[in-house]
Amino acid sequence: MADRNSDQVEKIATQQALSLPEIVGEIFHWINQDNNIRTYDGAGDWLYDRDPAKFYYYGKLGVLFRCCMVNRLWHQEALRFIWERVDAQITTCFKGINDPSRAQIYAHIIKRANMRTLHEEDSTNDFYLRFHGVVFSKLEWLRLFCPFSSTLVPTVRFPNLRIVEFDPDYGEYNPNHDNYVRQDQWDRVFEQIPKLFPTIETVKFVDGARVWPGALARFGKSLPCLKKFETEMVVESTETS
Repeated sequence: MADRNSDQVEKIATQQALSLPEIVGEIFHWINQDNNIRTYDGAGDWLYDRDPAKFYYYGKLGVLFRCCMVNRLWHQEALRFIWERVDAQITTCFKGINDPSRAQIYAHIIKRANMRTLHEEDSTNDFYLRFHGVVFSKLEWLRLFCPFSSTLVPTVRFPNLRIVEFDPDYGEYNPNHDNYVRQDQWDRVFEQIPKLFPTIETVKFVDGARVWPGALARFGKSLPCLKKFETEMVVESTETS
């Protein structure tokens, strides 16, 4: 009888502990330190078979997704770790979410994200137009991918953005350098950034870029909060080929 009572006390204590946000959050924090592992369950070649139904995720995301289904507290805590840093493009993360109010729930969590510049006629811009009112209030770090000839910076609301890393197509692998973002295209990108994200404090180029002479100085002066400007990968040149 005493052993049974002891077991019940331990069970109640465990349940109470796992109902405390502080303890649940600490558990999820350590789960979030793990890596993601993806295994394939299909008969074809996984390199070419991209059916998501045949992939099963383990590691932190697989565990955290399952934790979301335990109860409301676990859902809220796990959601924070799943969404605070997204490694995919923003459009990919919100794919299938058509309700802006639902998108806003996740947008309030994200601290780090990836985005790319667009072509004027790019249909992806429909996504940004649809969610124009969504505010990413906690987002402070952005990696902006700049594909060749894409100069439209999406009008997304990042009111507390501090760090932007430019990741341009440069095309060093191509002996003709046909794939790099050209100088006049950089000018169009630089013109939009201060208007959209005036709170930027750090700018970094993580790959090679070629801009017009004086373009970096003009860009730096246009950012009122700029503190750190890492441009070692950038060449100022009048060469266009």
